[in-house]
Amino acid sequence: MTGMKENISLHKGFAIIECLSRHGEMGIQRLSEELDMNKSTVYRFLSTLTTLGYVQQDQDSKQYSLTYKFFQIGRERSRNRTLASQVRPFMEKLLKETGESVHLAVLQGSKALYIDQVESRNTIRVNVEIGKTFPAYSVGVGKAILAYLPEKDVIDLYREETFVRFTEKTVDSPDKLMSELKAVRDRGYAFDNEECMVGLACIAVPLFSFDTPVAAMSVTFPRFRYVEGSEDEQKLIDRVVSYGRMLNALLS
Repeated sequence: MTGMKENISLHKGFAIIECLSRHGEMGIQRLSEELDMNKSTVYRFLSTLTTLGYVQQDQDSKQYSLTYKFFQIGRERSRNRTLASQVRPFMEKLLKETGESVHLAVLQGSKALYIDQVESRNTIRVNVEIGKTFPAYSVGVGKAILAYLPEKDVIDLYREETFVRFTEKTVDSPDKLMSELKAVRDRGYAFDNEECMVGLACIAVPLFSFDTPVAAMSVTFPRFRYVEGSEDEQKLIDRVVSYGRMLNALLS
């Protein structure tokens, strides 16, 4: 029964959004009549949508209208699709050369959002579902982006964050995160050494647009295939970093 109530609420919320989209500014009375909802229900949904930033109220007319937040969401999705189409050929080449899964992610709040991947054909491989998110501090792609943001922005982002320890190696405090991000800048790449999941590691490089980190690309692999600190691992790192340079030359 709870799920049914939630679905009905979602339906009503979107009905209000669609009505505002069609008619522009509207008051509670007109919305109530158009949608056949009582005024208290309309008011309750408008209050929530206003708090979330999707609806605004004119202080003089008291009319409600949509904000540009939906436009921003659509623009962000379009930007991510364009970015993915530009990066994809490089990801496919990197997969061919390394045999390991390659991922592309962007920052969404304090999380890393995976927007594309090319899948390894190895029997034992690492795949991350597109649309999946992880705390950015726990994965290579997240740290690769965070490392090149203004330090104040990172501090603000994690001021109220509860750090979750996925493994014994997960970064678990703001101080440790800032120290790790400095190491990322010093190296030029981020490393996730079984920090999000035991047995998995990744090497990630930041991707820039006009000196702003907009995404990160990583090669993710089972830890057992590369001995930590070995020559083979260093060759893999060098290859990922090289592809990062090529991509950044293209994107800038």
